[in-house]
Amino acid sequence: MKCLVTGATGFIGTHLVNRLLSDGHIVRCMARSESVRPEEFADKVEWVVGDLQDKDSLNKAVQDIEIIFHLAGAVKAQNAFEFLQINFYGTRNLLNAISEYGKKDVRLIYISSLSAGGASDALKPKHEDEPAFPVSAYGNSKLAAEIAVLKQKENIHVTIIRPAIVYGPGDQETLWFYELAKKNISPRIGLRKNYFSMIYVEDLVRLMILLMDNPLDSGEIFYAADLNDEGYSQSEVIETAAKILGEWTVTLYVPKSIVWLMSVLSGFFSRLVGKLSIFNADKYREITQEYWVCTSEKARRLLNFKPEVKLHDGLETSIAWYKKNKWI
Repeated sequence: MKCLVTGATGFIGTHLVNRLLSDGHIVRCMARSESVRPEEFADKVEWVVGDLQDKDSLNKAVQDIEIIFHLAGAVKAQNAFEFLQINFYGTRNLLNAISEYGKKDVRLIYISSLSAGGASDALKPKHEDEPAFPVSAYGNSKLAAEIAVLKQKENIHVTIIRPAIVYGPGDQETLWFYELAKKNISPRIGLRKNYFSMIYVEDLVRLMILLMDNPLDSGEIFYAADLNDEGYSQSEVIETAAKILGEWTVTLYVPKSIVWLMSVLSGFFSRLVGKLSIFNADKYREITQEYWVCTSEKARRLLNFKPEVKLHDGLETSIAWYKKNKWI
């Protein structure tokens, strides 16, 4: 199939493109001019330079494409409007380009986020039939993009994936797990543990591949997580990483008030120097939720989706990569 991947140079996008090429698909990648093109496939794909605000590049990108994997988006921004500008308005621009210049039978797979669905109720895993209640500007922007996608489900075959925390070789957003483990620190905000679901990047890619030719109706939403429906405590993840590294950890209790103050100061200084920081008051609202747990039961039932990588194995493979590339 002829595939378009937005956000192709990002962590998930890189793994997806490699898999598509290994399966024999023709791949077109859309990336910004300043993006670093991965060496492993830089000369094996067609490139379109542009972004979600550049309507001409979007029009060019979608032509003659059979399936679109929409991964591009913002995970950090200075304010709620910037999140909406990229995640919502950018997605709407892509949908408009598809409607005007795309093939009539094109399929769109939108990679959203668990943040769009919101935090879960205790250790009861979030499922697709529950109402969405985002707690952050980022989550609101991803949910707004989902709504824009679903509004087009009669015109375009659309599917939405809400991944839990995605980890694996090359990921910068989960690097802090390993850095803390190496420093022998297992922080805990407040007195209670917090829990979240996770999925190894290759398992997420496997789900996306399954959805390329699924017979389900347009408009389906799937949570993506591994087989542990109860999720993991942050302490468990860091302690597991520490054992793999041959380290020990000590629990460091941090009052919520201190974390809030740090988030405000971080956001202030990032605006002052004009450099985006992922740690701000918006992120504080997410990390202070006790439960971010979801289940991939629907995908397992309807698509025969089988997550293969267990937490220990995924962390071990990731750590080996980080060591080899001297990230830790």
